[in-house]
Amino acid sequence: MEKLVHRGKDGQIVDVDDFQVAKALLAGEAELLSQEVDAEHLFDVCLRFGRQSTAAAMISHGVPGCVFKGPGSLPPPASTPACGPAEDYDPFEDHPDCHNYWGTSRGRDLRMEDWDAHLRDAKNAAERAAAMPLLRTLLEACRSQAGCSGIVTDEAMAYLLDVAILLGDAELARDCFKHCTCLPLRCWRFRAFCRITGHEHEPSLRAEIREKDILIAAFAAGLKLGHLTVEYPEPPYDPWRQPDSCKHVSLAEAIVLSGDTELWCRVEGLQPQLGPWPKHTKGNEMARFLLERCGGQVRLNSERMQLAERAGLALGTFELRPFRRFSTLSLLDLAILFGQTDCCRLCGPMDIEATIFTVQASLEERPAWEDYPCRRGHSTWYSTSREIHTGRISERQAAAAEALRAALQASFRRAASFAGFGLFQTMRTWSRGKSVPAAMVNLVLTFAAHRPSLLQALEGRAAELPSLGPWWEKSEHQDPESPQVAPTQPASTAEKESGPDQHSTSDLLVAIRNSKSENPHPPLSGDGVVIFRITRKANAEEVDAILFDATGPLWSLHRRVLEAGCEVRPEWSPARALFVPLTQPQLQELEQAQEGNLYEMGKLHLLAMESDGELIKDAFNHAIPRKVRPKLRRETLRMDEEEEDEPLLVVEGGVQTDSSAGYPVYAGMA
Repeated sequence: MEKLVHRGKDGQIVDVDDFQVAKALLAGEAELLSQEVDAEHLFDVCLRFGRQSTAAAMISHGVPGCVFKGPGSLPPPASTPACGPAEDYDPFEDHPDCHNYWGTSRGRDLRMEDWDAHLRDAKNAAERAAAMPLLRTLLEACRSQAGCSGIVTDEAMAYLLDVAILLGDAELARDCFKHCTCLPLRCWRFRAFCRITGHEHEPSLRAEIREKDILIAAFAAGLKLGHLTVEYPEPPYDPWRQPDSCKHVSLAEAIVLSGDTELWCRVEGLQPQLGPWPKHTKGNEMARFLLERCGGQVRLNSERMQLAERAGLALGTFELRPFRRFSTLSLLDLAILFGQTDCCRLCGPMDIEATIFTVQASLEERPAWEDYPCRRGHSTWYSTSREIHTGRISERQAAAAEALRAALQASFRRAASFAGFGLFQTMRTWSRGKSVPAAMVNLVLTFAAHRPSLLQALEGRAAELPSLGPWWEKSEHQDPESPQVAPTQPASTAEKESGPDQHSTSDLLVAIRNSKSENPHPPLSGDGVVIFRITRKANAEEVDAILFDATGPLWSLHRRVLEAGCEVRPEWSPARALFVPLTQPQLQELEQAQEGNLYEMGKLHLLAMESDGELIKDAFNHAIPRKVRPKLRRETLRMDEEEEDEPLLVVEGGVQTDSSAGYPVYAGMA
């Protein structure tokens, strides 16, 4: 061993002989190189004297005992290049003013040495570290199927994951995460990833996402950065603004509101459980993120609204306070004010609560707020130089009518989803084999539907809007991918009495199927828990190997359960696997709550989130040959065989319905 090192006059080791180590590696003398020198492994001696290429070669040749213990075993850099001021540098970035900035709530994770560094400085340090021979070798080992097992400690693995995230390499971060037992702790800041911009004389705000690669890599590593929040103040030019009046927006919301559809799809694919989205309190200014100036006029951005609606943001709580010391406007009010029918079509199904300005915006030629006196030299709207112009009365009425049509259709679909099947069973029993007109079902469902808030606000004045026509039919502007309702107009009394052949029970089945297409398999709970059934080769050994491998393709599902302190395969569970955190009392409560829906649960069933279905199917498709590959489908309701003389549905008490206003028999809406 002495030939491998150089010693000084005092007998202390002063360097490593690279040439002799290389000769030993080529000669296959791995056992010789695994011995200690002065009670220290030769690998550690190489790192102490900066011989990283030699240390990397020892790992590559499989020398026993080579273990990287983390950045502390590396010599400190000679100098750290100072970062010059960037053009977009924000001095507030140096302060962790946002909540949940660690990115994880687990207590066993490891704080990085530069945990409080500016993201730009941490990124530069990671790039320098990744260029070192040893770390380059270790990161490539993490990419390979062999992994880093046995050559890095848990602390070093967390450091490698931190480097992979800061490099913005999502695939490498995912590979490193598979081998991690603890996550790297770092002070993540909202403003490092998102910059909120706005003009002093503009009501709109823009969320600009930056460092997208690092953000995606962090999500791939399981960090909960979507919960980062920051305060954004109300307009400083408002003379009545309270000094401490601030609002909050999360990073996940900012990603959606930025309008970057590609980025949101990538984030959603990595962390589908970003919700539940917060419901903002009264007086918030979140609607400002959806405004833009186009052609000299302020309008709602329909593309951003569509993305926010698909993402599930609580748009019904978004508000804007454009007046001085007066009430707020909802998104529905703004869409009507601007005469934007496409935005009204999005707002209608949300059933946004009407404000004191909703009726005025919909029906008044000159809304009352235009008569409000200006105060302190300010205009009624935000800016003294650029007022927000409303649409013409005809445009606003058309927009309000479109919002009402969409709201009624959504209410009808909800009623059909919850009551349509029972209604069909009841009518089939009452008819005793006779044909039942499909139009009758639609008519009953319209009266059973909830009256939207907009319709209640327009009580007595709905006839002033343009005719809605047969609103229960498919709208010509309706999204072809959205849930559809049966396009059958209610028949006249004479037609219903005659019972023509075309209105047969089969037509009724089609109507019920179409009306229930919005949610044919309702989840077990409001947060999207469903039951999946394995329908083929369920008992194959390969199936269990995929389902219960905590480091395999379903690692994210296992991690979700284990982090909550629960088990994927508890002995007391009747299901094959539980991919949602669940205790025995909770499962019993769930079974009791679903007893009326007649769901089965056995060893062929998996309890998971609705969004987990594609992940499980992909795992089966990639890892199991076609001959023994199982199939997965959503569990449906199990209907018991009905007794011949027993009624399928017993109605106890009368049927309570809303007012007929807005429904087909209402003359004002015909």
